[in-house]
Amino acid sequence: MRYLKAILLLLLVTLAGNTFSLSFSVTTQQEATLPAVWSVCPQGPPLCQFSKIQEALTAANPGDLIQIQMGTYSETLVISKSLRLVGAGRDLVRLQGAEAGKPVITLQVEGELELLLDGLTIVGAPPASAEQPCFYAPLGPSSEFICPNGVEVRGQGALNLTLVDLQIVQAYGGIVCIGSAFEGSVVRLAVLRSRIADNQGAGIVFWACSQEDDSVITLTQTTISGNGSNGISVAEGEINITDSTFSSNRAAGVEAVGTMKIMLSHAWFVNNTLGININVSMRSLVELNQIMVMGNGTGVAFSGGGEESSFILQDSTLLDNGGLEAGAGLLLFLEKGTVEIRRNLIRRNQQGVVIRVAHRVEASNNRILENEGWGVALVLPPCFDVPLDGVPSGDLGLFIQGVDNEMSGNKRGDLCPSDYPWPPDFIKKP
Repeated sequence: MRYLKAILLLLLVTLAGNTFSLSFSVTTQQEATLPAVWSVCPQGPPLCQFSKIQEALTAANPGDLIQIQMGTYSETLVISKSLRLVGAGRDLVRLQGAEAGKPVITLQVEGELELLLDGLTIVGAPPASAEQPCFYAPLGPSSEFICPNGVEVRGQGALNLTLVDLQIVQAYGGIVCIGSAFEGSVVRLAVLRSRIADNQGAGIVFWACSQEDDSVITLTQTTISGNGSNGISVAEGEINITDSTFSSNRAAGVEAVGTMKIMLSHAWFVNNTLGININVSMRSLVELNQIMVMGNGTGVAFSGGGEESSFILQDSTLLDNGGLEAGAGLLLFLEKGTVEIRRNLIRRNQQGVVIRVAHRVEASNNRILENEGWGVALVLPPCFDVPLDGVPSGDLGLFIQGVDNEMSGNKRGDLCPSDYPWPPDFIKKP
């Protein structure tokens, strides 16, 4: 019996030891896979691990965190791993492009790349030459245009890029993704509490960078201003913008082309050549809600369209827009689809609403006041002597409906032509 008890005790001890060994082995393996943290500072070791950001990028494994301490870094970076780059703050960390004519940061996507850039300022590199900021670089049997952009996307695959508390200034383009350089499957860009300003070209360019046309750009609490072209320019995909400002861009604050889903709310478009310029096709949906469009050449221009396209402008203010083409607060050139305009203030523009072509328009409960020209005008004589952009005078094939629009103080008149069959209650009764 004593021998049996001894054997049982030995067996229990052995099992307990094996359990401890297994637990220790699993714990060690889990610890080994935890993301590493790498530090960068201008002084380098021993104050931190690296003096160059690119050195940390080379040492890091996918998923690691790179902490960038206060200072100025003159580098040209290539990132090809999923990483988190977190600076001490955009007013404290300055990344200056080092190679003339090249992007400050190139995202080289192969497969999947998930990247966070947080808390730094990116300053564009000098131009390639005094005559030409960009240059052609030989790539295999062909050549490709290389520009000193802030962040440029290249390669092939899926990209998930998040920018927080970031500033991109004095580059050629701020963030650039073009289909000829990047053959992506899915592209996601999220920008939060950032500033993209004073770049020579556009602030953000996403042109056909997703094979399935499903690129998604989300901007929140972001300012895009003073760029030499569009604030943001997108062909195909989805745009979501909230609590953001587009000001003093030399082309449009937002330009969108193709099959799009666009949702803008609580946003400001001030002193751009065009506030919002949208040319959609096929099954596009555009909703502009509670936006301020003020002091632009034209406030909102909406054109193109397909049978299932829809444009909604509601609870917004279009104020003091004028000087470009008809100088309208709202300019419509929609061959197909529907337009809904509700509860907006359209005031003191060169023209209130100009309809060149529109398939179906519903305008209700708007206040269209004190515009220099017409309140609502069609591109027909006698409203305009010369058709705009070659649009011929004649039957526009319109179907206009709506009620209770308040109109007064428009210097050329509230509605033009006056003999058009406007709905009987289109203007609110006093």
